Amino acid sequence: MVISLQEFEARIERDYAKNRFLAYGTAILFLLIGNLILYEIIFINNFTYGMSLGLFLFSAAVAIYLINTGARGLAYIPVLTQIYKIGSYPEHSGSKRIIEQAACKAGLRRQSFQGFGPVIRYEKSGIFGSVSVVEFYFASSAVFAHVRVYNHPLEYMTYHARKKLVSELQREFDKISAQH
Repeated sequence: MVISLQEFEARIERDYAKNRFLAYGTAILFLLIGNLILYEIIFINNFTYGMSLGLFLFSAAVAIYLINTGARGLAYIPVLTQIYKIGSYPEHSGSKRIIEQAACKAGLRRQSFQGFGPVIRYEKSGIFGSVSVVEFYFASSAVFAHVRVYNHPLEYMTYHARKKLVSELQREFDKISAQH
């Protein structure tokens, strides 16, 4: 099954908007609750100005952390997604086999549960379990890597790490496809 590029981009836009809303909403909620608790502590215990400022900065730092990690502390919310085009090969040209070889060389392993639709999923392992999932979508004219990061907050994969992983995949993809 092959989806069109427009359908693929529309699907990612919906995910992006939903994830951004949930991440920011959860972080703002944490900041408000943290500040309410903070003001209760200040008024009950008569904290000094410096101590109250420190507590406020701490709750703001927690909220910023939640925004940056996609608010995963509350629920399973993937970090905002990045889409990378890694090749312009239609599905029937053997690109699944090329992806298999490129992903193996880039240190990814295939997920046991693949789900439904035109997607092949690979994962990169970390200390606490799977850190990132790379989803390859087949559009009518190209193969796309859709990198989603989730699981343990200590293993948050930065934008640069994702970019490096995808560029390594693209290099392997081009190298293997040049041989065929």
